[in-house]
Amino acid sequence: MGQDVYCKGARIWLRDPETVWKCAILIDDFKSDSIKVEYEDGSQDVVAIPKIEDLPPLRNPDILIGENDLTALSYLNEPEVLYNLKVRFIENNQIYTYCGIVLVAINPYFNLPIYGNDMIQAYRGQDVQNMDPHIFAVAEEAFQKMVQFDKNQSIIVSGESGAGKTVSAKYAMRYFANVGGSSEETQIEKKVLASNPIMESIGNAKTIRNDNSSRFGKYIAIDFNAKTSIIGANMRTYLLEKSRVVYQAPNERNYHIFYQLCSQHDNDDFKMLALMPPEEFFYTNQGGNAAIDGVDDSATLEETREALALIGVPEEHQMMCFRILAAVLHLGNIRILEGEGDTCVIKADDPHLCTIAELLSVDPTNLRTWLVYTRIRTVSEVVNKPLNVSAARFARDALAKHIYAQLFLWIVEQVNKSLASTGKIKSFIGVLDIYGFETFEINSFEQFCINYANEKLQQQFTQHVFKLEQEEYVREEIQWSFVDFYDNQPCIDLIESKLGLLDLLDEECKMPKASDENWLRKVYDHHLKKSKHLVKPRFAQTAFTITHFADTVTYQSDCFLEKNRDTVLEEQLKVLRGSEFDFVADLFFDEEDPRIKDNYKIKMNTAPAKFVQSGKKKTVGSQFRESLKALMETLNTTTPHYVRCIKPNDTKASFTFEPKRGVEQLRACGVLETVKISAAGFPSRWTYQEFFHRYRLLSKRHHVDKASVRKTCENILCSLITDPDKYQFGKTKMFFRAGQVAYMEKLRSDRLRSACMAIQKTVRGWLARKRYQRIRRAVLRLQTLSRGYMARIRYRQMLETRATITIQKMARGYLARKHYKVLRARIIRLQAFCRGRVARQQVEERKKFKSSTIIQAHVKGWLAKKRYDKYRRGIVLLQSHFRRRKARKELLVLRVEARSVEHQRQLNHGLENKIIELQQKIGELRKEGTAMANKVHEVAELKTQVEHLKKVEDDAKTAAYQISDLEKEVARLKEELVVARQTIETKQNEVNELLSQVKQLKKEGEQARVDLRRSSAEHESAALTSEGDVQRRIEESTAPLRRDYEALQANYQKLLKNYNRLEQRVESYQEADFARQKTGGDGEDQGYGSQRDSERARRKSLEEVEWTTATGAAGEGRRRSQTVIGQADERVDGNVLATLQKKLRSLEEEKKGLKRSLEEAEEKISESEQPGSLSRLKGSKEQILTQELELDNRNLRKEVESLRHMLANTSRTDEQVNAMLHGQYDVLGEELERRREECVQLRSILASRSIDTGLIAKASYGGEVEIVNEDGELEMAYQSQKEANSVMLVQMQDMKERYETEANDRERDLKLLRAENDRLQDFVTQSASLTPEAKMEKMASMEIQRLTGENLDLRDRLDKMDEDNRKLKKAVAQLAQRSQLQADSTAQISGDSLAEVRYKERSWLGMLEFDRADLQSLVAELVLNPRVEQFNDFLPSTLPAFLLFMCIRYTDYRNDESLVKSLMASATKAIKRVVKGFITNMDYLSFWLANLCQVVNCLRQYSGEKQYSDQNTHKQNEQCLMNFDLSDYINVFHDIAFWVYESILQFIRNELSTVVVPAIVDNEGIPSISDSRPSGMRGRGASQPAKKSSPDTVVRLMTGYLRTLNARGVPEDVARLIFRSMSYYISATSLNNLLLRKELCHWSRGMQIRYNLSHVEEFLRESRLSPPSSQTQELLEPIIQASQLLQARKTDSDINDICLMYNKLTTQQIVKILSSYTPQNEYEEKIPQSFIQKVQDHLKKHRSKEEPTIMMNVDYVFPLSIPFVHSPLKLEEILIPECINLTFVKKI
Repeated sequence: MGQDVYCKGARIWLRDPETVWKCAILIDDFKSDSIKVEYEDGSQDVVAIPKIEDLPPLRNPDILIGENDLTALSYLNEPEVLYNLKVRFIENNQIYTYCGIVLVAINPYFNLPIYGNDMIQAYRGQDVQNMDPHIFAVAEEAFQKMVQFDKNQSIIVSGESGAGKTVSAKYAMRYFANVGGSSEETQIEKKVLASNPIMESIGNAKTIRNDNSSRFGKYIAIDFNAKTSIIGANMRTYLLEKSRVVYQAPNERNYHIFYQLCSQHDNDDFKMLALMPPEEFFYTNQGGNAAIDGVDDSATLEETREALALIGVPEEHQMMCFRILAAVLHLGNIRILEGEGDTCVIKADDPHLCTIAELLSVDPTNLRTWLVYTRIRTVSEVVNKPLNVSAARFARDALAKHIYAQLFLWIVEQVNKSLASTGKIKSFIGVLDIYGFETFEINSFEQFCINYANEKLQQQFTQHVFKLEQEEYVREEIQWSFVDFYDNQPCIDLIESKLGLLDLLDEECKMPKASDENWLRKVYDHHLKKSKHLVKPRFAQTAFTITHFADTVTYQSDCFLEKNRDTVLEEQLKVLRGSEFDFVADLFFDEEDPRIKDNYKIKMNTAPAKFVQSGKKKTVGSQFRESLKALMETLNTTTPHYVRCIKPNDTKASFTFEPKRGVEQLRACGVLETVKISAAGFPSRWTYQEFFHRYRLLSKRHHVDKASVRKTCENILCSLITDPDKYQFGKTKMFFRAGQVAYMEKLRSDRLRSACMAIQKTVRGWLARKRYQRIRRAVLRLQTLSRGYMARIRYRQMLETRATITIQKMARGYLARKHYKVLRARIIRLQAFCRGRVARQQVEERKKFKSSTIIQAHVKGWLAKKRYDKYRRGIVLLQSHFRRRKARKELLVLRVEARSVEHQRQLNHGLENKIIELQQKIGELRKEGTAMANKVHEVAELKTQVEHLKKVEDDAKTAAYQISDLEKEVARLKEELVVARQTIETKQNEVNELLSQVKQLKKEGEQARVDLRRSSAEHESAALTSEGDVQRRIEESTAPLRRDYEALQANYQKLLKNYNRLEQRVESYQEADFARQKTGGDGEDQGYGSQRDSERARRKSLEEVEWTTATGAAGEGRRRSQTVIGQADERVDGNVLATLQKKLRSLEEEKKGLKRSLEEAEEKISESEQPGSLSRLKGSKEQILTQELELDNRNLRKEVESLRHMLANTSRTDEQVNAMLHGQYDVLGEELERRREECVQLRSILASRSIDTGLIAKASYGGEVEIVNEDGELEMAYQSQKEANSVMLVQMQDMKERYETEANDRERDLKLLRAENDRLQDFVTQSASLTPEAKMEKMASMEIQRLTGENLDLRDRLDKMDEDNRKLKKAVAQLAQRSQLQADSTAQISGDSLAEVRYKERSWLGMLEFDRADLQSLVAELVLNPRVEQFNDFLPSTLPAFLLFMCIRYTDYRNDESLVKSLMASATKAIKRVVKGFITNMDYLSFWLANLCQVVNCLRQYSGEKQYSDQNTHKQNEQCLMNFDLSDYINVFHDIAFWVYESILQFIRNELSTVVVPAIVDNEGIPSISDSRPSGMRGRGASQPAKKSSPDTVVRLMTGYLRTLNARGVPEDVARLIFRSMSYYISATSLNNLLLRKELCHWSRGMQIRYNLSHVEEFLRESRLSPPSSQTQELLEPIIQASQLLQARKTDSDINDICLMYNKLTTQQIVKILSSYTPQNEYEEKIPQSFIQKVQDHLKKHRSKEEPTIMMNVDYVFPLSIPFVHSPLKLEEILIPECINLTFVKKI
């Protein structure tokens, strides 16, 4: 390649004296020693090319213009660098550009809104290698490398005066202060920022080039600890420009601090300083212009004082500093007058001299003396020598400079003390703000030192750049040769080596008669012929020239020695040391002085200047050399980052670029050197994948190797570039020489252009053919229409002729037909009348004959039917009578058989088998309900047995008391017997009878005592043994009743046997009917209205009858036939069998009821056996019979109605089935009657076995019947028994209703299944005509609907089960409490009556009682100890909130203000503690956010305010707080909730921050339109590979957040607010990143971003956050509109649409996107600057009130407002689970 690129049309750069470089285009190919070019203005020229090496540099393609990194340019040369910077600065208003590792910053002289906190957050933690250049990007890169590699970093900011070095360094430190902010009270980061205004005031001044120029160099090392927090800083200063204190050039100013003080000359606080306007001080008026536009010196002074106070300088020290500064100003105004001879004098009344003496508190006489005198020390004497005027003024100025320098160093020391590190330093980042290379018309000692420092920095910079290049080549293992670059070591040796310029200068300063001329002569003698960098000017005698790396500079040697000595008269310093102010005296003591060694030691490399004997003081040059050496050592131990500041013009005009000034500075700051080093090697680098993706269209089929991308790329490149030296293949990248990428881009562009031409040719040919075909069709159509028109005219003439003839013919025919029709109609009317009369007569005769025949047929049929019915009824009665007699005989036999035990066991065995068989047919759907009902029934039975046992115990105790009464009665009778024996002897017989009665009573008492002991023993053993022993004892005592019950079971077995017989008959009928229909119905018509169709209709109506759930079970067991008729018959038989099974179930339920009645009777009998329980039995046969009849009557009515309903809906053709059902109904009715009679007899037996009242009175009351029911205990017992029976009846009815409900549910499920089956059949029918895609979509839709329905059903069932479980738990708890209360209660007996204590049902107050001593334990159990994992669907997450509120209600109930305060304080403190402990746990944060919201809602709901209590129940209103108003605590909990809410958002942001940009901005979800661009050195230097992520990652995280929030019970409004903040964060982060990445601003990336965002939008739509989900999606609009803007058309006609459509983007954002838009290919048009300006003007016109912001604030948080949600939960029903150990609290 080489000369081949210099062909016609190639664009080149030519030198120009005005613009430095000028663009031109080659008119002809380069062939000889000249080229013909055409400039942009149209002029042409011929340029001579003497050698090939003199060929002009080439221009890069337009696609590379405006690159962020200059090293990414294909042609790396000076004009391209200059042009690229100019385009970015002028057209795009971008002041930052990368040049490899260097950040080039151009001073815009305009305040840009790109340094706010939002911009800092946009760069924080991002991959800055891919983002737009910025000072924050350099700072972030340094911070990240410090964290990742644990190595110190340095940022070197350089540039000439006015280039913006100070501002860049200040913004870098601001960035570190933000990202490394410490939470400690010291606030080091604020102090670091506060040092900037201090140092600017005392070290910056206005110059011709800059209004805020730093006149010293400084290196600030910011110290970080292991947590990357700022813990301190240290500042080192270099070479303060002290000469500015006493001299300023025109239009320049002294240091800012002097003008700030002068602005306070009218302030009374500064009155003692005797200040004046700056125009009246000599040291501040030399520049002629004391003001700076836009700067308020007074306000700046306030900022300086605030900064001094922040770093710890007290007010008195500040005033002392101001005194010293004011003294310096007054020192310049002292008038030194000429005296006699070569002397000078100062007037004693000089006001400024007195002011200085007063300000510094020194002796004015001594000061006046030593300002005009000097002391010379010889060996033998000391002589005071007067000074001439010039020497005195020089000494005065030297004193002023020294005073200011010492004060400057003291302030720096105070800053360092304030910023001293407080902890262990792990690493630091240094920011070097140092002067750039300077060259003026007159260059002196200061410029010499500055340029010397820049030589050292340039050497370090060059070596570092070369090192990076070398590391890259070694890492990729490519062959490379040494890159030659400019080495400035000879120039540095000239200055600092042994006998160099500085050594010779120091040596000359030691000489007695040293002079600048002698030093210059020595310099020439030693180095003029040895060093090529030293040049002697031709005409200047006191100047010398040094060839620096940046330029050749001529220095004037005048005053070199004086400035190097920096001499101050010792006598003047002694005057200052004698000040009465310790501050002033200490300021000028030697550093080694023991008085100030500990307090005022300055830790600077630059020591304060002081006058000592010659040979003992270090010169300025040596000090500067040592400090520079230390600086270079520091920089070499760190990783450097370079910022080169460029001054675009000398007029300080905003966004104005002068090429000459730009080139000078680019050469001086080393940017072009970086370009040269990069261009000398392989500046362009591509990864193999990127190269193949971009240049695959240049490949051919045989180039592609599917197994290796690298091999494919090698094949392609070798075919394109034949010179192997132009490229190298590394391990992961391909390396290209300069210009090779441009050559490949040209080939790619040519290939695309040829492809476009081929496409255009094809399209244009197709359009031409379409146009020709359209014209041809139009001509043919026109011809057709013309010929048709002519044919129609001729045809119309023929039609008219024919029509005339036809009309005549038709008219004549019409008249003839009309006459004929009239005549014919008359004849027909006459015939019709005659024929009708004859026909009516015949019809009348036939009707009479038919009526007679019908009457005879009906009469004969009625007589035959009547006779048949009479015969049939007699036969049926005879059969019934015979069968009844036979059945009674069988019943008697069965009764005899049933009384045998063995037979009973067989029957029971058969019954169990039959029950098991029937239970298996019920189905799986009833098992869960049956199991639950059985458990409840078992619990109820156990509770009933426990209560019964306790009643037995109470009766035993009562019997014991009655025995004691009987014993007392026996004793009384004995006493009466003795008295009667003594007094009445005649009544011996009566006494004997009484004695016998007494004996009988004793026997009964003994028997009762024995029975009591036995019952007590039985009761104790029953309490100790298991429930099985208790049941066995009860069964042994009720053996007779068991035998009767077994007889009843035998009857039931007989009934079951009859049922089986009937079932067999039904099956036989079914088989016969099936055979009949199968044989007789084969030839029937199956069409519409046929017999089979009507049969099917009748069967359908039979199916519509609502049977019980057993219908499906019975029918399911008989589905055997495959034919349609067989299936219908099976359904009919199944219905019959289901009816019988229904009857069987009713009998089983009645059996269970009788069994329960039997058990109750057994309990009553067992109670009747105990003494004292006789009064509890009362009943009669009539009452039992009445109740039984009423119950049976109701049951029979229901059964009759159900059977009638079934029979009424039965088809007329099934008469045999109906007859059989009637027969079965009669048999079952008789069996029920017999069972009812047996039940009544059983009840009568039980009633007859009860002991009547007389016997009770005789046994226990001495025969007195009236005493038995004296207190109404029998009535009470009867009422209790009656109530128990009523309860049992209600329970039975509830159970029946539950079973009916369950049956209805099963029927409904069956109908749903049928509907589902029909729907599936329809789908199968329809799917035959659908495509596979439509079929799959339809199936997916149906499956989703089915799953949704099942999910809802399961949720309903779960809610119902939870409700039942809650009710059961409540019932169990109440039973347990009642049992405990009954166990603890004892009977109280007083007088002659026995009283029973009964407990009322308690009403819970919904509060928890606790002691003050248990407060901390309570808070610990409610807040600190609970684990989130314990709370699930069965234990709500907000339970701690309800329990805490119940405790709050208790404190309100007690009206204890101190207790409620302690509870609230402890709870809030504990919540804060637990949240801090789990600040990074989403589960815990969501859990406590939900509980805090619930606490706030509880405090609102029960506050008594009407707006919150409208939905409360009466009980909840009663539970409102009565004594305290806790509205302030609502705010406290709300604040804590907001803190938790912010913590959740911070946690979410921390997780999303690493995935949002890779997933939304970087992810290429559409591979076919992926893009790639060549990267510069900066892109290759990424420390770690970029993280890859996809939108699914973001959606997965958001899904997890939503699941956690819902699981922990966070209110829906709060969860929606969290997702709004999340969406805003995603939008803001993505948009900010896009705005800072110029290479992504193109059409294809906009489509990729829009595709990636669609995943997030889909999630938000499906997350059920609606209806406000649309608001959540609106927060994504900024990034959506940005992606749409990248894809939109950008023409002048679209300006209005752009301004209207993209209303979510600010004006600055729209302009930024349009300015950053970068075409990916040459055929894309670049947006012209005029279009961007029009859009900006249009937006400003319509958005005048818009804030000028570019970046979105990613830290914005939507304010939290906890919504009020009424809780229906009843506080009195809340139970404390075992997992919360609150045993010390009590529910009241």
